[in-house]
Amino acid sequence: MKRCPVCLQPLPQDFDRKQLAARLSAIESAATKAQKKALEVDFHKRLPAIIERESQRIQRSTESKLQGKLLALRRRAEKAERDKDREVDRIRRHGERTADRSAKLAAQMAVRQSEAQIDKLNAAREKDRARFEADRARLQSQLDQMSRKLDKQQADLLGKEAEIDLLSELNRAFPGDRIQAVRRGVKGADIVHEIIEDAKRLGRIVYESKNVSSWSNNFISQAKKYQTQYDTPNVIIVSRSFPRKKKGMCILKNIPVVEPHMAICLASIVRDGIREIGYTRITNAGRNHKAHQLYDYIVSDRFVTRFREITESVESLRDHQQKEKDWHEDAWHGQTALYDTIDTRRRELDSQIKAIVKKSSRAEVLPLAARG
Repeated sequence: MKRCPVCLQPLPQDFDRKQLAARLSAIESAATKAQKKALEVDFHKRLPAIIERESQRIQRSTESKLQGKLLALRRRAEKAERDKDREVDRIRRHGERTADRSAKLAAQMAVRQSEAQIDKLNAAREKDRARFEADRARLQSQLDQMSRKLDKQQADLLGKEAEIDLLSELNRAFPGDRIQAVRRGVKGADIVHEIIEDAKRLGRIVYESKNVSSWSNNFISQAKKYQTQYDTPNVIIVSRSFPRKKKGMCILKNIPVVEPHMAICLASIVRDGIREIGYTRITNAGRNHKAHQLYDYIVSDRFVTRFREITESVESLRDHQQKEKDWHEDAWHGQTALYDTIDTRRRELDSQIKAIVKKSSRAEVLPLAARG
């Protein structure tokens, strides 16, 4: 008995192999179609998910590649920036070294030039000083001549002016004392100085002011009379003119004669002596004796010598101070001009060097940036 090779069921007697093959072929074709259709349906169901997964895979791959390229580009850019910074720093250091060397050379040259100018200025100053001394001597001679001519003016007017000047100086120097000028027409000295301490009169100094062009021995005779008139030995002649070969201060017949600019100094010494005598606890006779001793010392050669040294020192000091002032003014003027020149030239050099360094730095940095 024949059986089906698929299901093993018995086959009819007249069912030959060809028919069996045909039916199997038909069954297989139907099964294949159904399976194909099922596969197509399943494929169409799974296709969107497959497309999405593939798209995501492609996107991830593309993004990874792009990120790699971007990272490489960023690293190249950072390296180029570092290279550019190093090159700019190198150029800057080179420029600074060059600028420092140039500035030092320029400063040394400027210092040498300034020293040469200072030497020339010192030499010129010495010549100017010698010329100044000659001009000063000439002008002093002219001034002396003019002073002598002015001294020939009316004696009363000049004497009155000198008296007022001396009175003002005495009042400034001794504000607590009673100092008065003797009125015109009243017989007596020019100024009477009463020494006052604690409302007590301790003594008196009399001044005769002489602003004349020539000396007269009558001045001494008048001063002697004032000693008796004012009951004091302390009579001082303040005069611009002196006896022959005398100056500053001298003693004539026990009468001191002093120049106007030293009158306050002498008056202060005499006043201090009178003040000390006034405070001593002695009798009136003793005080008079001490006062005469003081006056004898003031008119002695020892006192006059020391006082004349003071006078000469004061005059010499004033002369030195004036010369030093004039010399310093000239020196400061010359040095200020040189310092201004040095500072101006230094600023010009500094500006020029900075301009060169900045220009060279930009010129070298731009090609590096272009290469990066």
